[in-house]
Amino acid sequence: MPQLRNITSKYTVLLVLLIPCEISVKISGKELSCIGGLETRNQRNISACIASPVCKTGLYVQGFGLHLLTTVLKTSAASPADNNNTKSSGAFLSPLSIFYALTLAVNAAGVNSTTENQILTLLSGCPVSAGEKTLDLSSLNNMLFRFSSSWTPYSLPVGIILPNVSISASKFALANGIFTYKSNPKPSYISKMKRLFKAQVEAVQGAAEVNAWIDNATNGLIPTLLPETASFNVALVNALYFKGNWSQKFNPAETQVSPFAAPGGSVNVDMMSKTYYGAVISSVPGVYDSITLDYSGPWGFTASFYLPATNSTPLFDVLMSIANKTEVVTSQPATTSLLLPKFKISTQMDLGSVLKSMGMTDAFDPNLANFSRLIRQTPTFITSVLHEAVVSINESGTEAAAATAVEIMTTSVYGGPTSYQLSFNRPFVMTLDMAQGSVPLFVGVVDSPTAASSST
Repeated sequence: MPQLRNITSKYTVLLVLLIPCEISVKISGKELSCIGGLETRNQRNISACIASPVCKTGLYVQGFGLHLLTTVLKTSAASPADNNNTKSSGAFLSPLSIFYALTLAVNAAGVNSTTENQILTLLSGCPVSAGEKTLDLSSLNNMLFRFSSSWTPYSLPVGIILPNVSISASKFALANGIFTYKSNPKPSYISKMKRLFKAQVEAVQGAAEVNAWIDNATNGLIPTLLPETASFNVALVNALYFKGNWSQKFNPAETQVSPFAAPGGSVNVDMMSKTYYGAVISSVPGVYDSITLDYSGPWGFTASFYLPATNSTPLFDVLMSIANKTEVVTSQPATTSLLLPKFKISTQMDLGSVLKSMGMTDAFDPNLANFSRLIRQTPTFITSVLHEAVVSINESGTEAAAATAVEIMTTSVYGGPTSYQLSFNRPFVMTLDMAQGSVPLFVGVVDSPTAASSST
């Protein structure tokens, strides 16, 4: 996977953001046969979902996120392991963070330019080669504006979109910022981003101040996203942070060291244990079994864990089935014994080559890119898209954060048993969602959990 690169050109614009279905969408009379580039296997009416800003946003973000993750995994599998060791530690992404990052970027693209069209088509969910998008810029901005407004029932500080509140020790915050360095972005762009996304605007002297903002926004989970030598004129920033307590916590006294079948060989991990009464298991026969755990507090935060049916079931097949909701069957409420490893995963990657393979090509080409709504210097083009996601799970709950940096340079029904046992002792898929699974915050693969420690 590509390494982080230092950009030292005099004129650079840096966009930094902190932060996933078989579905047929009908919008403006157009039928879309794929979301996130994944083929539709079942047609279903989602007009009610489209009418809800939360559900509609989740639909697009989930399709985009699963498409992105599967592309990342394909790329990683075809490439040597990098120094971040992402192949052996799994891969986690924040689809919502990256979606917001690209939304800030597309608002900077020239009106009706190929750059704008390619990014909008990617966010619409289908490959650019499909030749059709269901989101124009106005629709995209309106959707995210209504989404964030629906989660702000009271006045919030400048720069905070979603409620940064603490209820039963659960917390979720998402913010946007525009940082300038010896540069003057167009007033029309600044005004629009402040109005739509409550972006905070600040002049800085370099990367250190942007990193400090990111560090604070992610509660210290991502202290240094940008290299000290990073050179930029504008940094567009989005920050996402989540901390939630399980509604039913695990008992630390029941956590035991157990083997986990990682790709590189068995590793001992701290395995949490709990029995749930009345749990519902969702399955795709022959592909996976899954369980969803609730977090305490409002907003409907949940975490879902997907266990492949066998040791030989590819994780890619699990992701495809999740995306397409293929023949999902649910059990009757039953007693379920769950074994789940504690883990902390930090994934760093450059998404530039991945996004280009997904059809977003012009934005990276200095001869073709068009970001004329952001800054007057031309040509302006993206040099890299850096992303970091951190997810930590223990007996109490989950803490997670994500950061994305888009660097832009200018040169100038179930009939089974009534009790279950789910042992996540081999690689599995996890999603962390809000609004009862409607909006994905994180999606990823856990194939090598953190090794057991001397204390839990």
